[in-house]
Amino acid sequence: MSGGSWVMGRINPLVVGPVAATGTQLLTLGMGDCFAIGLEVTAASGTTETLDCVAQTSLDGTNWVDLPLRWTQKTTATSVGTPEWLVFRMGLGQNEVALAQVTADTGGQLVKNCIFNPAFFRVKYTIGGTNPSYTFKLNTMTLSVQRVA
Repeated sequence: MSGGSWVMGRINPLVVGPVAATGTQLLTLGMGDCFAIGLEVTAASGTTETLDCVAQTSLDGTNWVDLPLRWTQKTTATSVGTPEWLVFRMGLGQNEVALAQVTADTGGQLVKNCIFNPAFFRVKYTIGGTNPSYTFKLNTMTLSVQRVA
Protein backbone atom coordinates (compact mmCIF):
# COMPACT_ATOMS: atom_id res chain seq x y z
CA MET A 1 0.00 0.00 0.00
CA SER A 2 1.51 3.30 -1.01
CA GLY A 3 0.94 6.68 0.57
CA GLY A 4 1.92 8.55 3.63
CA SER A 5 0.49 10.91 6.15
CA TRP A 6 -0.34 14.56 5.70
CA VAL A 7 1.09 16.88 8.32
CA MET A 8 -0.33 20.39 8.24
CA GLY A 9 2.32 23.07 8.09
CA ARG A 10 2.16 26.11 10.31
CA ILE A 11 1.67 29.48 8.60
CA ASN A 12 3.71 32.27 10.16
CA PRO A 13 2.66 35.78 9.08
CA LEU A 14 5.22 38.57 9.37
CA VAL A 15 4.32 42.19 8.61
CA VAL A 16 7.10 44.36 7.18
CA GLY A 17 6.78 48.13 7.00
CA PRO A 18 6.02 50.69 6.25
CA VAL A 19 9.39 50.81 4.50
CA ALA A 20 10.68 53.35 2.00
CA ALA A 21 14.13 52.00 1.14
CA THR A 22 15.86 48.77 0.17
CA GLY A 23 16.34 46.30 3.01
CA THR A 24 16.15 42.70 4.18
CA GLN A 25 13.86 40.64 6.39
CA LEU A 26 14.99 37.43 8.08
CA LEU A 27 12.56 34.52 7.95
CA THR A 28 12.30 31.46 10.18
CA LEU A 29 11.61 28.42 8.01
CA GLY A 30 12.56 25.40 10.07
CA MET A 31 13.56 22.04 8.64
CA GLY A 32 11.25 20.50 6.12
CA ASP A 33 10.66 19.08 2.66
CA CYS A 34 8.40 21.69 1.15
CA PHE A 35 8.22 25.42 1.71
CA ALA A 36 5.81 28.18 0.74
CA ILE A 37 6.31 31.91 1.08
CA GLY A 38 3.49 34.28 0.29
CA LEU A 39 4.12 37.97 -0.40
CA GLU A 40 1.11 40.22 0.05
CA VAL A 41 1.31 44.00 -0.30
CA THR A 42 -1.13 45.57 2.17
CA ALA A 43 -0.37 49.25 1.48
CA ALA A 44 1.62 51.20 -1.10
CA SER A 45 2.04 54.85 -1.95
CA GLY A 46 4.26 57.16 -3.97
CA THR A 47 4.74 57.94 -7.63
CA THR A 48 5.69 55.08 -9.98
CA GLU A 49 6.67 53.06 -6.92
CA THR A 50 7.95 49.50 -7.30
CA LEU A 51 8.81 46.64 -4.95
CA ASP A 52 11.06 43.78 -6.02
CA CYS A 53 11.74 40.85 -3.66
CA VAL A 54 14.17 37.93 -3.89
CA ALA A 55 14.98 35.14 -1.41
CA GLN A 56 18.55 34.85 -0.16
CA THR A 57 20.52 32.32 1.88
CA SER A 58 23.86 32.21 3.66
CA LEU A 59 26.19 29.59 5.09
CA ASP A 60 27.50 31.87 7.82
CA GLY A 61 24.90 34.66 8.26
CA THR A 62 27.33 37.21 6.78
CA ASN A 63 27.76 36.42 3.09
CA TRP A 64 24.38 36.23 1.33
CA VAL A 65 23.53 34.93 -2.16
CA ASP A 66 20.36 35.24 -4.22
CA LEU A 67 18.29 32.10 -4.69
CA PRO A 68 16.20 31.29 -7.78
CA LEU A 69 13.15 32.46 -5.82
CA ARG A 70 11.71 35.87 -6.63
CA TRP A 71 8.29 37.44 -6.91
CA THR A 72 6.71 39.47 -9.70
CA GLN A 73 7.41 43.19 -9.32
CA LYS A 74 4.77 44.90 -7.17
CA THR A 75 3.15 48.29 -7.83
CA THR A 76 0.15 50.03 -6.25
CA ALA A 77 -2.07 49.49 -9.27
CA THR A 78 -1.50 45.75 -9.61
CA SER A 79 -0.56 44.36 -6.24
CA VAL A 80 -2.33 45.63 -3.13
CA GLY A 81 -4.30 42.81 -1.52
CA THR A 82 -3.25 40.14 -4.02
CA PRO A 83 -0.95 37.55 -2.40
CA GLU A 84 1.60 35.71 -4.55
CA TRP A 85 2.93 32.38 -3.29
CA LEU A 86 6.23 30.71 -4.12
CA VAL A 87 6.15 26.97 -3.43
CA PHE A 88 9.42 25.07 -3.59
CA ARG A 89 11.36 22.09 -2.24
CA MET A 90 14.70 21.73 -0.54
CA GLY A 91 17.03 20.20 -3.10
CA LEU A 92 16.51 19.20 -6.68
CA GLY A 93 13.63 17.02 -7.81
CA GLN A 94 13.68 14.18 -10.30
CA ASN A 95 14.79 15.36 -13.77
CA GLU A 96 15.90 18.76 -12.45
CA VAL A 97 19.40 19.95 -13.17
CA ALA A 98 21.72 22.06 -11.05
CA LEU A 99 21.89 25.76 -11.79
CA ALA A 100 24.23 28.64 -11.17
CA GLN A 101 23.56 31.35 -8.61
CA VAL A 102 20.92 33.82 -9.73
CA THR A 103 22.55 37.21 -10.27
CA ALA A 104 19.51 39.46 -10.76
CA ASP A 105 17.04 40.19 -7.97
CA THR A 106 14.56 41.69 -10.42
CA GLY A 107 13.08 40.47 -13.66
CA GLY A 108 9.82 38.78 -12.87
CA GLN A 109 8.75 35.68 -11.02
CA LEU A 110 11.21 32.81 -10.76
CA VAL A 111 10.65 29.64 -8.71
CA LYS A 112 13.07 26.71 -8.80
CA ASN A 113 13.81 24.03 -6.24
CA CYS A 114 17.21 24.69 -4.74
CA ILE A 115 19.66 24.01 -1.93
CA PHE A 116 19.58 26.58 0.88
CA ASN A 117 20.26 26.92 4.58
CA PRO A 118 16.94 27.21 6.49
CA ALA A 119 18.85 28.65 9.47
CA PHE A 120 19.94 31.65 7.37
CA PHE A 121 17.10 32.61 5.04
CA ARG A 122 15.87 36.09 4.25
CA VAL A 123 13.99 38.19 1.73
CA LYS A 124 15.78 41.14 0.17
CA TYR A 125 13.44 43.90 -0.98
CA THR A 126 14.30 46.71 -3.37
CA ILE A 127 12.04 49.75 -3.44
CA GLY A 128 12.02 52.31 -6.24
CA GLY A 129 10.05 55.34 -7.35
CA THR A 130 9.40 58.85 -6.03
CA ASN A 131 8.54 58.97 -2.31
CA PRO A 132 7.70 55.25 -2.21
CA SER A 133 6.30 53.48 0.85
CA TYR A 134 5.29 49.84 1.16
CA THR A 135 3.80 47.68 3.87
CA PHE A 136 3.73 43.98 3.07
CA LYS A 137 3.18 40.63 4.71
CA LEU A 138 5.38 37.57 4.30
CA ASN A 139 3.54 34.34 5.12
CA THR A 140 5.80 31.32 5.51
CA MET A 141 4.79 27.69 5.71
CA THR A 142 7.05 24.67 6.14
CA LEU A 143 5.89 21.10 5.71
CA SER A 144 7.95 18.76 7.86
CA VAL A 145 9.95 15.89 6.42
CA GLN A 146 7.48 13.29 5.14
CA ARG A 147 9.24 10.22 3.83
CA VAL A 148 7.73 6.81 3.23
CA ALA A 149 10.14 3.87 3.25
